[in-house]
Amino acid sequence: HGGFSLRRPDKLFDIENKAAAFSRAGTEPEIVASFEAVVEDWCTRTERLLAETDSGRGSEEDAGPETELEYWRNRMAKFNSITEQLKGRECKVVLGVLTAAKSKMIKRWKLLDNSITDANNEAKDNVKYLSTLDKHVEPLSTGTP
Repeated sequence: HGGFSLRRPDKLFDIENKAAAFSRAGTEPEIVASFEAVVEDWCTRTERLLAETDSGRGSEEDAGPETELEYWRNRMAKFNSITEQLKGRECKVVLGVLTAAKSKMIKRWKLLDNSITDANNEAKDNVKYLSTLDKHVEPLSTGTP
């Protein structure tokens, strides 16, 4: 619930998850161009996700701590989803080849990767804080004062 999918490469060109294979593949313009297009898409979609702040938070009169907690849980799920996908073989191959090719796209991606980590940590911290707070606020909203 609330996941986020990174675009998968059209094909992996049978590249092993090893530095030597990355270096060989990094000299092939077709492979580099294909992987740069994939990372360009990752960057665009991730920038959009990072810019997404208040949408979905709910500004209704009855919005309260539960709404805020749900917002941060969804945001945390999206960033956790990205982080898990980046640990996969396909993403490692794409990033490894572009690093070996010294692609300019890697610099942009690394900045975004740091932003993803920061946003994920912020979401985790907020979920932890709001969950603790919710334990004390919940009786107030369900009971009579």
